[in-house]
Amino acid sequence: MFGLTSFEDRLVSWSKFRKQLETSDDPLLDVICFYQDAILQSNKIDPWNQSAWPTAWELLDANRYCSFLLILGYYYSLKNTDRFAKSNYSLLVIKDSINGYISYRLKIDNYILGYDKEILQTLPENLYILRTYTQAELNK
Repeated sequence: MFGLTSFEDRLVSWSKFRKQLETSDDPLLDVICFYQDAILQSNKIDPWNQSAWPTAWELLDANRYCSFLLILGYYYSLKNTDRFAKSNYSLLVIKDSINGYISYRLKIDNYILGYDKEILQTLPENLYILRTYTQAELNK
């Protein structure tokens, strides 16, 4: 999807992908793998300013991804399926107390999705949450 040049082609590709999630044996891993094809750039959006976050359609149109926008893409992809429409979501801004870097995760029900095929049920002790965007905030 990410190499397609037109918005319409990306929209069709994303729609087909979401349909595959409806019957996938491992949909959470599929979402992570799907977004691994995106070309990452430096941060394109301020994760602390929710009013600046793109909608799903704006994200598809711009086709520019940073580590935060990947996680937002996970959310949009799962939330826009029948299978996961009623799941409980939160977006986490996380700091690593050992390395000092900030990262992002998507929590869906009892699972936490990261970048590198990482699906957890709890965070390691060296990671602590700086900010949680709740289901209600994500639905705004």
